[in-house]
Amino acid sequence: MSRRTFGSREFLAPPLDGADAYLAAMGKLDARSIILKVFADDTEACCFYTLLMPSRPELALFGSAWFKISDGCISAIRVVFDPTPLFAKPN
Repeated sequence: MSRRTFGSREFLAPPLDGADAYLAAMGKLDARSIILKVFADDTEACCFYTLLMPSRPELALFGSAWFKISDGCISAIRVVFDPTPLFAKPN
C-alpha cells in the first residue's frame, strides 16, 4: 500500500495518528499479506488475509481490515486479527 492510496484529508487508524504513522508502523512489521477474500462497494471494503512475518516464519496470523473510502482514497482503516498463533506452545 503506497502513500498515494490515502487521501490528503484526515485519516483514522486508531490508535495511530494519520496515514504516515500507519504506513510507518506497517513498514516496521516487515510483513506480507496473502489476500484471501475482498468484499467492496463504493464507500467501504473489507479484506480477509493471512499475515506472514519473516521474523516469525512459524506464524501465520489471520486478519481482517475494514476500509472506509472517500473520493477514491482510503479515509479510515480498522484492523482485527486472531492472535491465537502467538500463544501456541512450540512442538
